Amino acid sequence: MGDGFTFLSGEWIVKIPKGSKLDVERIVINRQGYDSHGRYWGVGQKLYRVTDSGGFVNKYIRAKDAKTARLMVLFSGTTY
Repeated sequence: MGDGFTFLSGEWIVKIPKGSKLDVERIVINRQGYDSHGRYWGVGQKLYRVTDSGGFVNKYIRAKDAKTARLMVLFSGTTY
């Protein structure tokens, strides 16, 4: 793969460039576990989609809030 990726333990890891802006969007899920587009996610913690402007990060994460979702991506890296 191109720059910004590392192969580690059988998985591609995205190296998020320093200073990259991560956008966090809350995905609202109803009581039955579906979003507004009819996709099933199940129930549990809040669901967030974390993306970056470079197109390297596009991850769905369950977390207690948007700040935690952002930190989970920054500190764990994003695997593909």
